[in-house]
Formats: sequence, structure tokens, C-alpha cells
Amino acid sequence: MTGERPGRVRLTGRGWGILAGAVVLGVAAYVAGVHELLLAACFAGLLVLAALALVILGRPGVDVRRDVVPPYPMTGMPLRVTLTLRPPSGRPAPRGLWREYVPWDEVGGELPPPDKSRTQVLRYETVPPMRGPARLGAVSLRVTDPFGLATNTRTAGTETSVTVLPFLAALDDSGFEVSAGEGVTRLRDNRVSPSDDDLSTREYRRGDPMRRVHWRASAHHGELMVRQEEQHSVPEARLVLETRREWHVPAMLPPSADRPESDAFEWCVSMLGSAAVHLTRLGYRIATFETAGERQLTDPLPDEELAPGSAFLTALATVQLTEAYDLHEIPAASSDAQGPLVAVVGSVDVALARWLRAVRGRGRVGLVFAAGPVEPQAEELLSGPGWSVRAVDPADDLGAVWVGTRELSRV
Repeated sequence: MTGERPGRVRLTGRGWGILAGAVVLGVAAYVAGVHELLLAACFAGLLVLAALALVILGRPGVDVRRDVVPPYPMTGMPLRVTLTLRPPSGRPAPRGLWREYVPWDEVGGELPPPDKSRTQVLRYETVPPMRGPARLGAVSLRVTDPFGLATNTRTAGTETSVTVLPFLAALDDSGFEVSAGEGVTRLRDNRVSPSDDDLSTREYRRGDPMRRVHWRASAHHGELMVRQEEQHSVPEARLVLETRREWHVPAMLPPSADRPESDAFEWCVSMLGSAAVHLTRLGYRIATFETAGERQLTDPLPDEELAPGSAFLTALATVQLTEAYDLHEIPAASSDAQGPLVAVVGSVDVALARWLRAVRGRGRVGLVFAAGPVEPQAEELLSGPGWSVRAVDPADDLGAVWVGTRELSRV
């Protein structure tokens, strides 16, 4: 069914052969005056007309329900789709072939026989090779008459939009220490969960998360009270993504439905998303920065769980390289924001190294994953206390690289 346009009734090769034979017999009967040949020609022609009538009357009009699991798939991970076909009341279930439009795959086969409720269930599994928005469907159904002389191809159902997320790896919780400024900054669990002795309470305000409700204090005051930290602050982790095309090694082929523009950039996107999910789980507030001036990412909201479907991961699924060349300005870090800087970049030159030093601020751990060459002078700028630079390859495992930074920390 590949390449066949839906919404058409057409004769097969066998049907055209019989129709041509009927014409030849009709001409021969007229020339020779043999009535038997004329009857044979009429019979052949009526057979073709009957086949066309059968496929027209048996057109594949059905209701289609499409279930996608998971609803937010990741690149390189299986996506399971279930199609449930049900014909309208009073119409038979279609027989023939089916095909589902998938941008990166060829999916289809023979329609199974209907069950007792006249329902046909189709299942297939596919692996998205690229992140970003995609559309599945509609279903193309092709019915054929019992003689194989004519076919009728129609589309059924509607499209389903899915957002393919970048691959996100589960990063290790183990921390490491590097010298940072005047003290030691520890990248480890900084979850805001102080004991009752360390916090005070205040009245509940609209928008406060329910998990911060202090039930004992609420019972005492007769109204909802929430925990208010006095001695603890939420550290801010700064995440940097290189979005300038010139600083990433492009692929040899142009981008397509199953080929990224830059394998290095795709690795960077996956590492950034994995780091964001990991640090959010540890209690960090996330601030994202792009080297190009065009803002594409969305910072997670405070207390937001970075689950599939969140605004941050949805934006991460669609971020693209830009033609920008200059680095954009970075706002200064707040004085109490002592979380780490995690930068996933391509090539590193002196200008980018200086820019990263400004983004890092004071008292932070600076982790730089470079998916391209690092200039010697840039490496010197990023070799001071608290910095850790690692050259990576798009084939590297995200989790292994994250843990491996411990070995490359410079004290």
C-alpha cells in the first residue's frame, strides 16, 4: 500500500486485463458476427462492474480509536499504538489491508477478522528516532473484491499529535566535592525538608503547595497553616545549552524525519534534560540559559515536577539550533543561589569560556560537557577551582558521563 493515494476506487492489474479481454472479444464478435463471443465479452465486462460495485458498497468506513503508550514517548524507546476499528451500525467490518501513517516508519498489514462485537484491534510498535512534534495517522484501509479485480482505498479516523521527548537518563544520586571559591560546594541532596525545629508556620495562601501544609499547626490554629523555612534557602542550579549552529558539528546529511541535524546537539539536549530532572528531584530551583539570544526553553516553575507533559520538557523537545553567532547577556546570579552550573556545549573557544565564567558566578561548581574541541586558552580559563570540564562524544552514555565527572574534578 506504500504510496497509494487514499480515496480512490481503481482496478487491479487483473481487472484491467479482464476488461481489455472483454473489449477484444466484443470487437471480435462484431467483426466475425459470432454471438457466443459477444456473450463472453458481456460476461467479462459485467464481472468487472460487479467487482467495482462490491468495493464501492463495501467501502471501509469505520470509526477509529487510537491509544498511544506512553503518551509522551522518548527517542530510542518503544512506542506502542493500539488501533480499535468499529464499523458504523449496519455495516460489515472491512476486509483487506491497512496502513498507518508514521513519519519515520512503515506500519501496516492485513486486517484481522472482527470479533463478536464487529470490532477489529490492530497493534504495532515503533521507535521514534527524532524528538519533536509528530503526527500518527490517519489509517488507510484498502478493500478488495473476492475476485481481486478492484480495490477501494479510504482513510479512516483522524490524526493523533504526539510530542517525542529527548531521551532522558536516570542520573546517579551520588555527589562529589570540588573546591569552589572560599569554601566547598557539595553537589548532593539539598532537598528542602528541614525538621519541625527549623521552620515556622504562616497562614495558607492561594497557590501554596498542599505538601507544605503543617497539619498539627493547622489543627491548633483552626485554619490551614503552611511550613515557612527560616534557616533554609532553595539553591538555584543554572543549566546552559549551546544553541548556536556554528559551535556544533553538523551531520553530513540534511535533517529528515529520521536523521538529526547534529548528533552532538541531540546529545546535549538529552544531557540537559536529564540533569534538569535530576537536580529538580534533589530540590534545586532550575534556571536555564541558551548561548544564543533567542529564548526557546522554559524554566520550570517552583515546586514543579518535571514529568512528561511539563512545559519545560515540551520546550526541550522542540529546541533547535539557530544562526546566531554572538553570545547574549546573562543576568547576575542572586547572592544566595549557590547551586551548580551545568553547561552542555559544543566547541569551546575563549569567548564562550569567559561567558561561562560569568554565568557561573561565585561559589558555584561549574560542570562543562564539551561535545566539540576545546581551545587550549579556553581550557585554562575553565581550569580553576570548582571547574570540571569533560570532552564527550555523542555515543557516550549519559549516566556514565555524569558519574565520570567525579574523576575529572579539578581541586
